[in-house]
Amino acid sequence: MITMQTLSNEIKSWYPPVIANTLSGKYFILDGKWYPTDDTITIDELHSRWVRVDWKGDPYQAPKVEERTTTKHFEIPSSDGKKTYTVSVSGSSAVCTCTGFGFRSRCKHVDQVKKGL
Repeated sequence: MITMQTLSNEIKSWYPPVIANTLSGKYFILDGKWYPTDDTITIDELHSRWVRVDWKGDPYQAPKVEERTTTKHFEIPSSDGKKTYTVSVSGSSAVCTCTGFGFRSRCKHVDQVKKGL
């Protein structure tokens, strides 16, 4: 079972991690693999540790993990001001903890940060 203590500091993956609550328990999903987890792990925690692995080439081959440069984190408020999202910039790639980024791999929060850099 994956817990906060056993979860690595960087989760490197092409797709963002997902949490699923099922009748048989809570699962952390990464790259199509389901891992049983406890209730201490949240989606915000997973997204804060997620490092997107950029890869070009055959979509049927697994992406290669590359070494990252220093990562900078920016806190961006949501449009309604009720939430705060974290945009992490590493080299030329940026990721956001918002739901839209998880679906489209782009969002206005990342655009805001890139304009400010």
